Amino acid sequence: MLVLASTTTIYFGYRYYEFKWPERYFGPHDKDSIFISTNPFYYFFFRVLPVVIVIFTILGTFQKASVSLLNPVLLGLLIGTIYAVQNDGRVIIDLLTQSKEVKRYENVASQYIVHISIILMLTGAGIIAGYLSTISQLYFVLPNINGLVDNIWATFLTVLMVFILYKLSKKPKETDMDQIIAKALGRIKKNVFFEIEQISEKHNADPILVKAVCIAEDIERPGWIRHIENLFGYIFRKQGSYGIMQIQTKKPINDIESIKQSVPLFFSNAKKLSIEAKKKVVEKYNRDDNFVYLVEEIYRYITPSI
Repeated sequence: MLVLASTTTIYFGYRYYEFKWPERYFGPHDKDSIFISTNPFYYFFFRVLPVVIVIFTILGTFQKASVSLLNPVLLGLLIGTIYAVQNDGRVIIDLLTQSKEVKRYENVASQYIVHISIILMLTGAGIIAGYLSTISQLYFVLPNINGLVDNIWATFLTVLMVFILYKLSKKPKETDMDQIIAKALGRIKKNVFFEIEQISEKHNADPILVKAVCIAEDIERPGWIRHIENLFGYIFRKQGSYGIMQIQTKKPINDIESIKQSVPLFFSNAKKLSIEAKKKVVEKYNRDDNFVYLVEEIYRYITPSI
């Protein structure tokens, strides 16, 4: 019963904030997920902390009331593992079966690595939370068992709000697409845009369009994910899509090299095309509707004012 209560609380706690863990697609309509996914610390910390708090609160409250539990550490491990398998394990199965429920990237190995890591971390988090629930000195922060249900939600939501206020207050207030794009612009190194200008001039490409695609790729495939992809590619000499432009190559390449290869391949002679024709160029590069919409928004944002 405690296992069911804990996993259910965690599940609906995330749904309360409309965070669709594990990630399906870091598209423009899920702004909070975009922010969290751009930093590995935010991503892993936000996936683990609420699980620790919920397990500690539920198990600790029962023990504070002198209710005998079989083995709190084992229960914590069980809760963390079940929740992890229900969510990240399900995504791994979706990836293996190529289900349409989850977006499958070219470098699918990096997706496996992230989700397997989360399963291990959540299992460890359950063990830690179970152990913490046995420390009587910590019971002063826990509610009495009569008010357990109300306090579970109050504690869980308070922790989430503290995390959001403390961490997200330091970021731009991403209330619209412009602020998301501005933040992405700040992450990309200047030499990347300089290379786009040079290569676009050589191939009569529209540098604004290339930059828009580059920024969209960085939003959806953050730098830390690309590092995982490259590491896996180097170790296993695996063919895949690499660099900020996610170009198909036999071995990992850096962001600059991906630009050198993508511009002549997809954007050559697109400088004088109409807006609709340029949209077709983007669709040829990536047909996903969310991606095309994101590129359109970025193109509008970075186009110089007349």
